[in-house]
Amino acid sequence: MKKAIIIEDDNILLRSIEKEDLELMRISKNKNKQYFHHKKDITAEEQQAWFDEHKKRNDDFMFVCQDKTSKDIYGCMGFRLLENVLDGYNIMRTKDIKGTSMKDALILLVKYAKDVYPRLVFQVIVLEDNPALSWYEKIGFHRSYHQDNFFTLFRENTSI
Repeated sequence: MKKAIIIEDDNILLRSIEKEDLELMRISKNKNKQYFHHKKDITAEEQQAWFDEHKKRNDDFMFVCQDKTSKDIYGCMGFRLLENVLDGYNIMRTKDIKGTSMKDALILLVKYAKDVYPRLVFQVIVLEDNPALSWYEKIGFHRSYHQDNFFTLFRENTSI
């Protein structure tokens, strides 16, 4: 069984997803499906099957983003080891909560990933029509290549 992970700073708590988080993730992903490769609605059964398989993969990490004080969940994000890169995925805000920052949560996640896998770069694959493309660039990701309808962006370092 995969060990639960908690990553935190003064304001942010990233914790491994749990079964109780699946419905929030599913609803959020379905609501924003136009910005993801998988364009169809995900059923509760499909989400559970993904989670069951996710728990078996030791090189696949998914977190919910929580405000450290209120414990309110405001997003989710993950990364997985793919060949020789750290692949960030399912990075999405689930709720607007004053004072929370997806940017700071992602930087915290990248720092953690680079501590665990120090020789690898962190990438995200973003559809070309996703408004988040410019957001990734503003926080230090650089376009590496364009293929079909998506860009691959890399982040080499962990500082802003």
